[in-house]
Amino acid sequence: MSLPHDLPGRGLSRSAFIAATAAAMMADAAHPAWGADLLPIRLGASPTDATASGYYGIDQGFYKAAGLDATMQANRNTGALAAAVSGGSLDAIGGSFVPIAAAVSSGLDFRAVAPGQIYDGGPPQAPMAVGLNSGITNGAGLAGKTIAVNGLRDLTHLFAVAWVDANGGDSSKVKVIEVPFPAMLPALLEGRVDACQMVEPFATAAKGKVTLLGDAMPAIAPRFLVTGWFSSLAWLNANRATAKKFQQATLQANAWANANYDASAAILGKYTPIPADVIRTLVRAKYATTLPTAELIQPVMTLMTKYFQTPKFNAADLIWKG
Repeated sequence: MSLPHDLPGRGLSRSAFIAATAAAMMADAAHPAWGADLLPIRLGASPTDATASGYYGIDQGFYKAAGLDATMQANRNTGALAAAVSGGSLDAIGGSFVPIAAAVSSGLDFRAVAPGQIYDGGPPQAPMAVGLNSGITNGAGLAGKTIAVNGLRDLTHLFAVAWVDANGGDSSKVKVIEVPFPAMLPALLEGRVDACQMVEPFATAAKGKVTLLGDAMPAIAPRFLVTGWFSSLAWLNANRATAKKFQQATLQANAWANANYDASAAILGKYTPIPADVIRTLVRAKYATTLPTAELIQPVMTLMTKYFQTPKFNAADLIWKG
C-alpha cells in the first residue's frame, strides 16, 4: 500500500492523514498487483531467436501475470549459463540440449522444465555453407575439408557431422574446428575454412556471398526439440510453485511468439544489434507449445552418443516431472 509521505505533525492534519490513507487503500484495492508478492525468478539466455521466448515472456507480461518477477541475464554461452545455475546466481536458463545433457552425464542434476524451439520440418534454419566457387555440392565433397562450427561438441558440431553423413559423406574424414558465428563468414571468404555450419541470422546475412547446401536439422530427426529451459533439480524441488508458474507462462509466451512474428521481432531487436526490420526477414524459430517429451529429446541424445561418445542417455531422465 502507498502511504502519504507527510505524517501528522509534519504539515498534514490527523483527519487529512486518515483520509489520505483510506484513499491509498482504495487505490491498492483497484490495483491488486501493486500489493501482490511476486515470486522472483532469475533467467538467463542468449538473445537469439531459438532462445528468445523468455524475453517475450518478460516483455509481454506473461511471467508477471503468472505471479513472477522475472529478470533476464543475456549470455551466448550455454555452458556459462549452466555454471551460473549450479552456482546459484541464476534459477533457469534457455539453451540447447547438448551441453545440458553433457552436464547431466557428468553428474550435475539439470532438468528440462519448459520447451523452446522445435523443429518439425519447417523452413531451413541451420544450413551448411560453402564458398560460391567451391564446387562442393554434398557431404562427399567435404572429404578432407575443414568445417567451422560455433563450438566443439555443441549443437552446431552435431548438426555438421550429422549433415555430412546424411548427404553422401563420411564425417570421420572431415576436420571440425571452433569458430564463433560472427567470424564464420570472414573465415570462409578468406579460405581459412572450407565450410561453415551456420544458423540464423548469420545464414540470411551471408546470402549471395556463399552457397547454402542444405539444412542440417533434418539430419537429426524429422521432429525434435532444438532448445529448452533448464534448471537444477534441487532448485525445482525447492521452488515447485515458482517452477510451475514459469513452465505455464513460458508455454503461453511460446504460443504468442508463434502467432506474432512482427511484434516478437521488435522485442528481439531491443536485445540484439540486429535491427527488427532485418529480423523480420529471417527464417524464424517455431516454439513448442506443449511440455517436453522424451520422444522429442531422444534423437539429440542418441546422436551425442554416436558422435561424441557420451554415455547412452535416456531422455526421460532429463525431464522435470513436477
